[in-house]
Amino acid sequence: MKGKLLAMYDNSMGNFNSLAGLPSAIKDHDWTIHSVFLLAGAVLFIWYTVSTVRAYWRLREFQGPPLAAFTNLWYAKAVTTYKLHLILGDVCTEYGSLARIGPNTLLTCDVELIRRINAARSTYHRGDWYRAFKFDAERENLLSEPDEVKHVEMRKKVAAGYAGKDNPTLERDMDDILWQLITLIKDRYISNGSSLKKFDLAAAAQYFTGHYYLFSFGPTTRLAQK
Repeated sequence: MKGKLLAMYDNSMGNFNSLAGLPSAIKDHDWTIHSVFLLAGAVLFIWYTVSTVRAYWRLREFQGPPLAAFTNLWYAKAVTTYKLHLILGDVCTEYGSLARIGPNTLLTCDVELIRRINAARSTYHRGDWYRAFKFDAERENLLSEPDEVKHVEMRKKVAAGYAGKDNPTLERDMDDILWQLITLIKDRYISNGSSLKKFDLAAAAQYFTGHYYLFSFGPTTRLAQK
């Protein structure tokens, strides 16, 4: 009986000793978690610093808004102002015809450069920005296709419509359609003195565009006058 009591006493002392060492174990555990968070924070900071420097270094030769060289937040803020077109125009005026508006984004207002970028057999490649022109979420079209090989094949299929071989008077007839719209404005929508005549440009542009489109398939109708 005494042996059992001694054994029980020894066991209870062991439990007491283990409980006594529990605070230090908790402290060690807390310090381990703290160390893990510190290490993770340090890794994230180093990664962010290296990626930011690399993003800046890539297009460092181009001028632009200072913040735009490191992050896209500048561009995102410009979009929320609903005056993006004016802001980008000011950027071209201040920083030149080729300016930096993002870590990997350049803005140009150089007409010759735009022509060279979009010319046939251009060495420039389309970015993901062109995917915004998709009309069908599951299919690419001539405007949105980023793959150069597929884009060339699409252009070959519609090239005949732009060659003008099937309609030798295409340019002359297009000029005639444009003159119809000009005549319509002069005859019906010229304001005289206090008489103000409103002209719905949105509706006129819609009919005018449809006029051009239908003309490419056959004899034109005077949609612009309607």
